[in-house]
Amino acid sequence: MVSGSCTYAGRPSSRLASAERKRAEHREGSGEGEDRDERERPRARLRRSREDRHEALERLRQRDGEPECDGRDERAEEGPVHGFPGELQPLLRERDDAHGSTEPRDHRQPSERAHGASLPHPGDGVDWLSMVDAVERAAALREYAEQTASCTRCALAEGRTQVVFGSGNPDADLVFVGEAPGFHEDQQGLPFVGQAGKLLDRLLEGIGLARADVMVVNVLKCRPPGNRDPLPEEIAACEPHLFRQIELVEPKVVATLGNFATKLLSGRPTGITRVHGHEQEVTLGVRKVLLYPLYHPAAALYTPSMLKVLEEDFARLPALLDRVSPEPAAEEQPPELEREREPVQLGLF
Repeated sequence: MVSGSCTYAGRPSSRLASAERKRAEHREGSGEGEDRDERERPRARLRRSREDRHEALERLRQRDGEPECDGRDERAEEGPVHGFPGELQPLLRERDDAHGSTEPRDHRQPSERAHGASLPHPGDGVDWLSMVDAVERAAALREYAEQTASCTRCALAEGRTQVVFGSGNPDADLVFVGEAPGFHEDQQGLPFVGQAGKLLDRLLEGIGLARADVMVVNVLKCRPPGNRDPLPEEIAACEPHLFRQIELVEPKVVATLGNFATKLLSGRPTGITRVHGHEQEVTLGVRKVLLYPLYHPAAALYTPSMLKVLEEDFARLPALLDRVSPEPAAEEQPPELEREREPVQLGLF
């Protein structure tokens, strides 16, 4: 999984990774128990994935040796390649060099995705195709966020402070979909930054994950006046944005928080009280994903007895992530292929 987010925080340094390993060794030596190990396992797996990719990027930069210079990359002054975050620039530049290009290619175009022969050192154990694909999807998500920032599809655009597109890992296996931004989200431009967001952070920590490991978005990208419920026409106007986000992230599991997200993505009118904690396979766009309805964290703030239910439902997420292997939605087979498979009666003479 390629590390990054809509805010594109920097990659973890080797010093931080070393500190993480030392803390893990300390926990093992202190014998804290199997429950903590179970909670840490999902986060450790994601952390190892990020570290592997970080090492792969470093190998890319050093495979031919660093050229002697004054410590600055001459091409750094040209600015980022197509808006990619800094930590992804070496990979993209090396890939351009492998193609003998003097100008950076538009990595956001699916038609320009690399083939195995064009990737450096295909035998070094790194899945370059998947890695470059994730980089391209992250760039496309950033570009789409910039486009959405000026959206005027519904009347909510007139009263918003800013569009709240979403935040988190653009290559996440787990996407959370909430209802709509509130006051603090509208001010800061990030989802779930109020009390409900703090509870979401605690729930994630309880299963060994953090915000940087997941993607968090809302059905609506603009705050409804007075935090009222979304109107049908507002949901209809914002729906394409949500489906495009899910299409670009390509998650394994989509966890819907509350009634509005659950009803929209399941396509059913059944309320959250009846379906929470029960996963269901759905097709969103052209991909099959596991939809997992959950109570909205705000519900637990107002009804403390519901917190236990929310914690129990969250506890199933690591197992769901391990279980699911997303596949494209089945397509109808072309008639010519079906005819090719029909048995042919051979003559006896």
